[in-house]
Amino acid sequence: MMPSPLLAQTGASTADVSADSGTRWQVPPPWTLGRSTNRARVYLDTSMSVRGFVKAEEYGQLLENLKYVLVGADVDRFELAEVAEKVGSPRDVAQFAEFANPRLYNGRETNLKAALDDATKWNAGEILVLTDGIVSLSKPEKVGPGGNSALSCGAGSDAACIAASVADYIGHGNGFWIVGVRLPYAGPYYVEEPGPSCHRGQILKGPFPLHPFYVWVGSPSLSQGRKVVKALLDFAVTRKLEALAIEAAPGRWHGWEVDRAVRPEELMPSENAACAHGDLVSNVEHSSGRICTVTVSQHAKEGWGFAASRIPVLGFALPVVEVGEPPSDVSPLINVEQQIVLNDPSVHLMSKLDNVNDRSSFRGNYLDICVQYEGDLSRSRAGRSLLVNSSWHAGRPSEEPWTRWSTDTDCNPKSLDRTVNLDMFLRLLGDELASQNGSEGRNVTEILTVQYAK
Repeated sequence: MMPSPLLAQTGASTADVSADSGTRWQVPPPWTLGRSTNRARVYLDTSMSVRGFVKAEEYGQLLENLKYVLVGADVDRFELAEVAEKVGSPRDVAQFAEFANPRLYNGRETNLKAALDDATKWNAGEILVLTDGIVSLSKPEKVGPGGNSALSCGAGSDAACIAASVADYIGHGNGFWIVGVRLPYAGPYYVEEPGPSCHRGQILKGPFPLHPFYVWVGSPSLSQGRKVVKALLDFAVTRKLEALAIEAAPGRWHGWEVDRAVRPEELMPSENAACAHGDLVSNVEHSSGRICTVTVSQHAKEGWGFAASRIPVLGFALPVVEVGEPPSDVSPLINVEQQIVLNDPSVHLMSKLDNVNDRSSFRGNYLDICVQYEGDLSRSRAGRSLLVNSSWHAGRPSEEPWTRWSTDTDCNPKSLDRTVNLDMFLRLLGDELASQNGSEGRNVTEILTVQYAK
């Protein structure tokens, strides 16, 4: 038996159910991020604060390596837009090493929100945002059209509106990652979040500790996005640099779907004693998309080793595969857990996950389904269909390793091994994504259809 089975639950009302095609996901599930691309747009922070990195060879190596990072993810068309107070016009480039020039970095501010909004509007490939921080604007912005003040920009603290822009970008069908690398930094450093002993814009002089620099990665393809993240982490490991990787979307999805390679002979009876005798399965096949259809006969006389009975129950077990989680060296910003539910309140469902080693020739995970009927369905089920659904519940992870990369003030040069307001930004972004478009943090997808013969 698996130590962490899927949650068993009684039937949900029909109002709780929507098909895959009708679900609007705030966070795209892993299986929807399959739109491959050969294009990338790079947004380069050219503010004066980044100039302190340019003086060290590691920053130049990072820029030089970006071409090979993208090519390794099957991206061969690059364009670059400089980001300061505004986003510059993107232009085609063949490589990025030429941007390791200190004279390019003279912007007074970095409008990361504008870069992300531009990326959402473009939405035609992968994006990389190269920046040294979160706080970057000194001018307040207006409350957004939705009227949410908490997710609007304020003077000197725009982590909230940047989180809202990232969430909007993700909601347009993209994965999103943040990779941080601590690099040598020569300064000068311009204070962004003042404290009692300093003021905003004050110039700090070194020596400085290794200072975080970030590559934000966005991609409509899960595999390509993760390839870019892995290559960036490999860059850091090769040069013995401390790194941090976060998968904001899709994050960790803990759940299962019916194996698309399922064969009729791999279907097995339920081990639940309550459903050991009942209706018989006559066929199993995958229809379009990710939905499996199980055809059932009420009170049939024969089946694949099943014992027929007039008891109004149905039991069977199907091989399933794991939906997928981020790599072990990447921390998820959200956790999404699966529950198995039915679309009919007169049906009682019990489900559990078994790890099979001796029940059949198939070795792996089986989803054991036990259905008990009440009311009219207990008498006749001919021609009826039942939808078995995954109800996905989003929440925040228990471990947050990025807190060691965040500070709430940058008055002291010794604190510059951390990033101002990084934790605030990630908490706001995580809460926005986990809310699943303002509902109860839940979306429902169909994974299995039970179809009774007429």
